[in-house]
Amino acid sequence: MENANNQLELDEEKRLEALVDERTLELNRQYALMSLVNDTAAELLESDAGDYFDAMNSGMELLASWVDVDRVCVWRNNRSDDGKLHYTLVCGWVSEGSAKDYVGLDFSYEDILPEWENMLSSGTVVNGPMDCLPESARVFFAQFDIQSVLIVPIFLKNEFWGFVSFDDCNEKRVFPESEVSILRSWGLLVIGAIQRGEIALSLESALEAAKDASRAKSVFLANMSHEMRTPMNAIIGMASIGSSAPDMERMKYCFTRIEDASKHLLGVINDILDMSKIEADKFELSLAEFDFEKMLGRVVNVINFRVDEKRQKFTAHVDSALPKVLIGDDQRLAQVITNLLGNAVKFTPEEGSVSLDARFLNEEDGVCTIKISVTDTGIGVSPEQQSRLFQSFAQAESSTTRKFGGTGLGLKISKSIVEMMGGKIWIESELDKGSTFAFTIRAKRGFKKSLDDEEQIEQAAANIEGLFAGFHILLAEDLEINREIVQALLQPTRLGIDSAENGAVAVRMFLEAPEKYDLIFMDVQMPEMDGYEATNLIRKLDVPKAKTIPILAMTANVFREDIEKCLEAGMNGHVGKPLEFGEVLNELRAYLLR
Repeated sequence: MENANNQLELDEEKRLEALVDERTLELNRQYALMSLVNDTAAELLESDAGDYFDAMNSGMELLASWVDVDRVCVWRNNRSDDGKLHYTLVCGWVSEGSAKDYVGLDFSYEDILPEWENMLSSGTVVNGPMDCLPESARVFFAQFDIQSVLIVPIFLKNEFWGFVSFDDCNEKRVFPESEVSILRSWGLLVIGAIQRGEIALSLESALEAAKDASRAKSVFLANMSHEMRTPMNAIIGMASIGSSAPDMERMKYCFTRIEDASKHLLGVINDILDMSKIEADKFELSLAEFDFEKMLGRVVNVINFRVDEKRQKFTAHVDSALPKVLIGDDQRLAQVITNLLGNAVKFTPEEGSVSLDARFLNEEDGVCTIKISVTDTGIGVSPEQQSRLFQSFAQAESSTTRKFGGTGLGLKISKSIVEMMGGKIWIESELDKGSTFAFTIRAKRGFKKSLDDEEQIEQAAANIEGLFAGFHILLAEDLEINREIVQALLQPTRLGIDSAENGAVAVRMFLEAPEKYDLIFMDVQMPEMDGYEATNLIRKLDVPKAKTIPILAMTANVFREDIEKCLEAGMNGHVGKPLEFGEVLNELRAYLLR
């Protein structure tokens, strides 16, 4: 009996020793796994932004070898447009000879198992052979030759971020619970490393983009210096030559060159101003009914002389299905077409060809979609150059401005205008084989059958002798040359004009003879008293017409907020500088002949 008891005690001791040994082995394995996780985490933390994926892959390989799996993958959740929750591979390791790789795959939780999202988002771990999974899940996993799987959901700031999966493609088994918690910790470390790496790469990319933008703006500013100084040099030089010209023919030649250079300089300034509006998000369209073919005709007339200079062949086709009248911003649309045609002519050699095509695509609920294409037989644009064309302050290559001129802003401005019109712009081109720039716009169909009234107005504007005889205006302008320009422009209309060199003088002159004046042109920036204050004082005067006399701002401040500031000060409207004769006549006609 005693021997039997001794044997039992020996057996119990052996059993306990075996349990201790087993537990020791388990603890050693856990410790080794934790050490491995710590080592991979340290490697991730010490890696540079560009190397952290390599460090992660190395850590995954070591971890996969330890837990004896064929794939280790980190999946991130994302919500699709249809509202379904998907998971996409962020990074992963696959053993050599593994049946299939997950790279580039994206799956919907719902497509695998209806309750899959709820199960994982509640923190449930999927652990075991395929036999324990529902039929739909087994069918899905079978395509990747999985025998057993461990899926550990990962939460970041209490939100279901995604999960880490460990695939065994060789045997059916359940992963030890003690290892699951360690692998979950590893998943959190990996996500932290992923976020750190993505932030670092994003910052690096942003820094490089900022450097590129800075370089582009430096080149742009250098080009602008050239673009502005060249016409200014022509203006100053020709003014000097013209002032000492021995005959009228030579003087007329100088004036013509001054006019050409001035228009070029104004175009450069307008591009810069438009770009400033775009970058400040203050670029707006002015919608009105317009005759599409007449707008196109004006553009072609502007381009024709350049075409003739280079002896190029120009053709235009307008789809007969296009509505005669559209509602949109015809000036901005003309600006886009002029820019594209101007580029086509500029980059096409002499005796080449340029064509314009305008097509009606469709109409839905009264809104028409129109496609306009400009094709040339010019130098063409490479794919790499095309990627820069529609960026701010950029041209196809830095030498383009030196060789052909231009601000490099036209296509970016055109892109903004086209997108504001509900369309898109693109290029189809090959080097040395020409280019096609095309864009679409969306515009409502107009209601007028014709624009005969507008044609009559334009004809009337052409005959302006004595148009405003008997009317008298007050011009507040501090620069003498600007006063002379207004006087000279309006002289044929027989409009009476008195001038004031600042706002204070304008207020005094109006107060002394309020009944004399029918309208006031008010500059905004003047010494002693600016136009805002002068307008405000006039409106407060207790004299006849002070509240009702039309006051129009005449200023180079042409942004939307500038116009609004003029209206808030009590002005009735706005005329931009440099003055356009047609615009000035239209404003005078609107207020004096109504």
